[in-house]
Amino acid sequence: MFPNRLQLLRLMLLLGAASALLPADAQPSAPAAGPNGQQGPLLEVEESLFDAFLTTPGRPDWAPLEILWGHREWREPLLLRLRDQDPTERARAALALGLTGATRARRALADARHDHEAVVRRYAGLALCYMGDSRGEAEATRVLREGEVWERYLALIGLWRLDSPSTRTMLESRRLDQGPLVKSLIPLALASRPWKPTHPYPSRTGDTPEAAPGEELWEQVADDLALSSDYWWHEGDYDQVCVLLEQSLFFSPHRVETYDDVAWLQWSLGHGQRAVQVLEKGIAVSPESWLAHFNLGFHYFNTKRYAPALPYLKYAVEHTETWWVPLHTYAHDLEALGKRDEALRVWQETVQRFPQDETARRNLARLTGTR
Repeated sequence: MFPNRLQLLRLMLLLGAASALLPADAQPSAPAAGPNGQQGPLLEVEESLFDAFLTTPGRPDWAPLEILWGHREWREPLLLRLRDQDPTERARAALALGLTGATRARRALADARHDHEAVVRRYAGLALCYMGDSRGEAEATRVLREGEVWERYLALIGLWRLDSPSTRTMLESRRLDQGPLVKSLIPLALASRPWKPTHPYPSRTGDTPEAAPGEELWEQVADDLALSSDYWWHEGDYDQVCVLLEQSLFFSPHRVETYDDVAWLQWSLGHGQRAVQVLEKGIAVSPESWLAHFNLGFHYFNTKRYAPALPYLKYAVEHTETWWVPLHTYAHDLEALGKRDEALRVWQETVQRFPQDETARRNLARLTGTR
């Protein structure tokens, strides 16, 4: 998985916020700049990909980038997974076939609409509609009515591609029932000619990507979706970023840091409760992850809800021995709650565990009055 700019910025802000309660001389020094200010290889790859997006003929500027579209080498592995015993595998395979525009898989997807598992029927129909096949219209219509935001977005794109009088009427009638993103896109869709890519985009490496085996295939799909979110980040369209990151989580749900990215953006957009829900989902998917607990605890701490932050920060501290930031945040939270003695013990423990941690030493001296 590639770290994107959003994750790097989140880390920088996290390190800053963890010391927000400190006086200036107790804060850590800023990190040094990179050598000669040069861009890394990831940024160069992103720029080549985005050049391709921007020069794609016929694509409305609001429409999806379709970074997965046309990669036929994934079709056979995905068709194999569409027959897997695990319904989650079948559901992921169905949706991925739609996102790759695998027209030769339409018969298999049409058959999957009759799967005994509702989740497979849901994504098989959504995938068909996304490719512009009317056999998926009914399922896409249901998704637009009751799905999550990222699912509704895919349903909107599919129904836009069908471009029939019934779908246009339905989109107009359902617009006011949608969240901000889909509500804003429906008028744009109705005013735009339906569009699908005519050729695959280049891979991250510039070579034709190979279809990876097992879980690696889902990681590859999730990587590409997360990478394309960076385009919308630069466009300032954070709702689109969230949609793509949540799509990536459908394929790779244990990416704890991605829940944090989505939550941070949701919070910054004014959707505080949605941010908490996303972070709670990250814990539900990875209940033993100290980082998932820390992310929710830090969110509460950063929004000055110190009491609800405490149990999550405590869990993070008790289940990791490799990073000092949870200890710092936990100590600050204890101090904010008036638990000065407990905070002092945490700073003492931090100095013992991380002797090189000058920030912890400064805070320990601050609380003991020895500086």
